[in-house]
Amino acid sequence: FVPKGGSDWGGLLPGGGKYKTTGHTWCYSPGYFGPSAYRMMRDFAKRNWSPRFDSYLPKRQSGAATSVGDLTEAFDGAVTAGYNILYRSSCASGSTSNWVGVKAECSSDDELNCAGVPWAHTPYVGDKNGTCTASGTQFGAYGAEASRTPWRIAMDYLLFPEEASEVPIYDTSGKLESGTIFNAQTFLNRIANQYWTESQCNGGNPGECVSSPGQSPFKMASAYDMLHGAPNIVCSGVPNKANVTWWGALLAYPTFTAF
Repeated sequence: FVPKGGSDWGGLLPGGGKYKTTGHTWCYSPGYFGPSAYRMMRDFAKRNWSPRFDSYLPKRQSGAATSVGDLTEAFDGAVTAGYNILYRSSCASGSTSNWVGVKAECSSDDELNCAGVPWAHTPYVGDKNGTCTASGTQFGAYGAEASRTPWRIAMDYLLFPEEASEVPIYDTSGKLESGTIFNAQTFLNRIANQYWTESQCNGGNPGECVSSPGQSPFKMASAYDMLHGAPNIVCSGVPNKANVTWWGALLAYPTFTAF
């Protein structure tokens, strides 16, 4: 199950037929992945569900009824998919792509559920290195859309530390990669390590990372500003150089939640 930003954003809706997306087909933003929200909704449903709520559940395309178990499975599946997509749309620094592809077509546009691996070609849309954007921000670059990623992943680690540290990672054919470790903690540690190794100051010493005039934090900029030589901002998962920089508060501030 792949989470999507809203009814106007592509997600896994097809490009044609009665379920045709109103946005860019197969387009997804890792920055809107909120795993802790899915886990909270799952737990709320488990603890408070009553048979009288069953009528609210959507039926399958075949007309068959669904259960609260199907609902909670969807929440868990969205978390697993979200982390696997994030794994393939981020760099060793924690930089993340604004928009990536999650193309996994069914055999017919009339189908909404079928077997597939949405991250098979991530960050690109399909096997032809297609690109997309659903908001105007840059495809495959670390910018405004992707800036939400650190605090949303940090919330997952704060609220669900055990689950957020045990995420199964699958390869592009859908097979478990038992030797690959990627989860909330490893993602947040990437950001913390980037500051630790690339800043020109020690944030553990009060006042060391700000300078006059204006108490500028420029000594920390070297961690993420490519103009200051920041490494690992562009990689296979974030293939494009952004047209915005760390100096925008919307990019700098969320990274601090990693600590």
